[in-house]
Amino acid sequence: MCMNTDVNLYFTKGCGRCKYYDTPQCKVLTWREALASLRALLKSTVLTETSKWGSPCYTFNDTNVIMIQSFKGYCALMFFKGTLIKDPKGLFEKSGNNTSGARQIKFTENSQVKKNLSALA
Repeated sequence: MCMNTDVNLYFTKGCGRCKYYDTPQCKVLTWREALASLRALLKSTVLTETSKWGSPCYTFNDTNVIMIQSFKGYCALMFFKGTLIKDPKGLFEKSGNNTSGARQIKFTENSQVKKNLSALA
């Protein structure tokens, strides 16, 4: 399997990093509705959409800002420098034990994205 470098294919077939690419078991396709909403939100900004590490990445002046992520149990927005962003609603989570600056906003149900869009905008 070859990692997908086409952002549009990510949303229709998956990231290409595992054997489930373009199958109903693909973790990306599990979150199709939520990811479409997140993508629409990010495309409405000044950020540039590109593909990095098989996933959609949004940049400003060639600097990584936000990445859309898909996992088995959730999808997320990952902010590369999330610790620098004020989080009065407590949406950000540390993505792992060894993470220093990045923060995620996790969605465990497709409906959570639309429910929280106003807080994200």
